Amino acid sequence: MSKASIRQEFIDKRHTMSPEDVSAHSDTFCQNLDSVPELESVKPIASYYPLGNEISPLCYIKAQIKKGRRVVFPRHNSKTESYEMVPVSDLDNDFISGRFGVMEPRANLDALSDLNDISAWLIPGIAFDHQGTRLGFGKGIYDRLLSQESRVKIGCAYSWQVVETLPRETHDVAMDCLVTE
Repeated sequence: MSKASIRQEFIDKRHTMSPEDVSAHSDTFCQNLDSVPELESVKPIASYYPLGNEISPLCYIKAQIKKGRRVVFPRHNSKTESYEMVPVSDLDNDFISGRFGVMEPRANLDALSDLNDISAWLIPGIAFDHQGTRLGFGKGIYDRLLSQESRVKIGCAYSWQVVETLPRETHDVAMDCLVTE
């Protein structure tokens, strides 16, 4: 199967999930994030704001912020046509709808100056395989953002999004581990 057909199949399946199912699976997923050793560092973590029915890390992120941990999210920079990582402290007020309808940190928040401060990355996807291959929306946003990144990259998914194998290209950045519900 092509990436496009796999992508469409998994997006269609995700759209059939009820809000109650998304919430229940996301709560279990957040509990599982608490047991990931790579997330025990006190350094900042990079996260994502879920789009549609993506599995949500927000309950985990809210708890981390409450503990005083810095959390950063991607924001599109229209001047450089690239993404920058921005610390947020208020999940209810620090976001606006950004590029592609994804919630992004507000423009008045300063971007992180050094990505080396990040200890781990939580990365969404449409599908993943057991070798860490990630299938996203096909725009290469995370592949470009993570191409030089050596910190741990954690794929975040529902268990049904993990398959035996996916097509992989040389520019595709692999995940170091996967966390599901």
